[in-house]
Amino acid sequence: MTSPMSPLAQQRFPIQVFAVLPSTTDSILEAGETDAPEGTTYIARTQSRGRGRCDHAGWSPPGAGLWMSTLLRPSRGRAHWGGISLVAGVAVRDWSSRREAAGR
Repeated sequence: MTSPMSPLAQQRFPIQVFAVLPSTTDSILEAGETDAPEGTTYIARTQSRGRGRCDHAGWSPPGAGLWMSTLLRPSRGRAHWGGISLVAGVAVRDWSSRREAAGR
């Protein structure tokens, strides 16, 4: 599967799309331990052993959503991370809305 991003964006923010991953969170954490660059993003069409906040387990059926994790290496402490989930959620929603409006 190919990504719709430009080659330049892919160099700066490596994105890999998988048909199935056990967990995008676990997979991106493993990539971080092997020195993957910040911004590396894994997208899965389905997860067989998804893991959410507070280690809640979940199964992510095909076609039911977008399952993704992005590797961040913040330079500031956790006290400054407060709004990142909200900002990411709004960005994904807006991206999805634009794709839908464009008929993709």
